[in-house]
Amino acid sequence: MMAAMRGRFALVVALAALAACTQQDDRGGFGNPPPPTPSPVPVETPPDRDPTQVARVSAPGGFRYEPEALRIQAGGTTEFVLSNRDEQEHTFVISELAVVMLAGAGQTVSSTVSIDPANEGRFAFFCSIGGHRAAGMEGTIVVGGE
Repeated sequence: MMAAMRGRFALVVALAALAACTQQDDRGGFGNPPPPTPSPVPVETPPDRDPTQVARVSAPGGFRYEPEALRIQAGGTTEFVLSNRDEQEHTFVISELAVVMLAGAGQTVSSTVSIDPANEGRFAFFCSIGGHRAAGMEGTIVVGGE
């Protein structure tokens, strides 16, 4: 059991390193503009007025995310939730915000990050597993009032 957990942790660390070192193309990330996308879907804020925003994304299969675009507020804390409804594993990476998550087939995972108010802008999110981004598994997140 511990070996499997260490193996998954090593995989997540390796994916983070890969995302940081991967040369980005004109499809977004690292200062490049992301592709045009539909209007961003605002994330939910829990009713108890907790400062945490919750941004939910699913991987339904077919090398895509639902929704393809998100909008979050700059500053505060955001919980990203990835529900993988596909039969293979996927990642959810936002390089500029240091978000890297890995979800196995049928799993739901989450990661909570603080969003610096200086990080306003439009960024790409994508699956870093070989060939998935090139097949269309990417989207756009707008941080702040852009």
